[in-house]
Amino acid sequence: AVNMDALKSLAEVAERFTPSVIEAGDKVETLHASGIPQVGEIVDKAREAIGTAGRGAEHIGPMLSDLPMLMGDGGQKRTYLIVASNNSELHALGGFVGQVGVLSVTDGRFELGEFANTMTQLPTNTLSAGATEEEIQVFGERVDTHHGDHNIIPDFSRVGQLYYNVWDAAKQQQLDGVIGVDPVFLQRMLSLT
Repeated sequence: AVNMDALKSLAEVAERFTPSVIEAGDKVETLHASGIPQVGEIVDKAREAIGTAGRGAEHIGPMLSDLPMLMGDGGQKRTYLIVASNNSELHALGGFVGQVGVLSVTDGRFELGEFANTMTQLPTNTLSAGATEEEIQVFGERVDTHHGDHNIIPDFSRVGQLYYNVWDAAKQQQLDGVIGVDPVFLQRMLSLT
C-alpha cells in the first residue's frame, strides 16, 4: 500500500515549487562566467545542477500531481492491465508479451490478480485489436491479431490502446490504463525492495 496522505502532500509541494524550480533552471542557463576561473567553475556547477533539477521538475511535477488519482484516491478503484514482456524475442518496446494480469488500486492499496499466458487470455488470430491498415502493412497481420506482438509498434501509447481494445473485447472489463513491464524494469524494482 502507498501512504496516500504523504503522496498527496508530496504532490502539493511539487505543484507549488515546480514553477520556481523551472524558472531557476531557465535563469541559471543565462548566467555567464566571469573572467575569474574559480567563479566560472562555481557557475558551471550551479548551471548543471539547477538545470538538471529544472528539467526533472518539468517531467516529475505533472506526474506527481496525477499520482493520487492514479492510485485510486478517495475510494475510486483504478484497474490496469499489466503486460509483461520477456526478452526471448526482440520487439521495439522490449520483448514478446508472454503474460498479462490485472492490477487494481483503491486508496493506494494494490491488488494484483493472477497472471496468465497471453495466448490463453486473448484469442489469437480471431480477435482484432484494432490495428490500422498502415500498421498492418508496416508490421504484418500479427500486430493486430497475435496479441503478444502488439509491442512491435515503437509507440507505447498506441500499443497500450491495442491492448486496451483487445482486453475490453475479450473480457468486457473496463480498464483505466495499460502498464508495460519488462525484465529490466522488474530487476530494478527488485533492487529497490
